Parts: sequence; C-alpha cells; structure tokens
Amino acid sequence: MAIKDSATVKSSPEVRAFIYQQLSDLEEFLPQGSAVSVSILPEETKKLSFCAKIEIMTPGGTLLSTAIHGDEYAAIVSAKRDIKSQLEFWFHLGELEENDDSRERLIEAISEKRYLH
Repeated sequence: MAIKDSATVKSSPEVRAFIYQQLSDLEEFLPQGSAVSVSILPEETKKLSFCAKIEIMTPGGTLLSTAIHGDEYAAIVSAKRDIKSQLEFWFHLGELEENDDSRERLIEAISEKRYLH
C-alpha cells in the first residue's frame, strides 16, 4: 500500500504514527496496486475543528471518505471507519457467487449512495 500524506507534513510525529496505525486496518481489503492519500486540515467553517480526508485509488476506481471533528484523532478514526465500510462492501461483493442479477442489484445500490467518486 503506497501512502501519500503530504498534507499532513505539519502534523506532529504522533499524529502521523496514528494515521499509519489506523491505515494498517485497511490493508487486507486493498487490491494490489492501490494508493492511499490522507490529509488533515483545519476546518474553515468551524473553529477548532479538523477535516480528515482519506482517498483510496485502486485500479478499479477511487473511494473517498471525509470526516470533521473537533479532535484531530477522532476525525481520523471517523474517516477510517467510513472508508473501511466501503472497502468491506466491495471486498465482500467480490466474494459473491457469479449471480449476475444479485451483483447488478448490489452495484446499483452502491452507486446510488455515491461511494465511488
């Protein structure tokens, strides 16, 4: 898993270590050749809030998760939970039997929720 975290350069070493720790939970769901981009920025619309953004680029498309929280660590955890649920869905979708009808319904359902960007 390649990780691009240039937006976190100003983050403390502890925050960077926490990001890597959180991302390790995602590795089993990532297709080979995936890259992960993480940014933690102050949220401009809310004072004392942080916006954590995790973007996963896979050979099949891109997944994105954004979370805003007053605590930097909580924002990271929230974004990671959302992106992990998206990855788990796609991972388990790939494990389904080759039933085209069920597969098409699931793809349509996920598309309506705009998980893919």
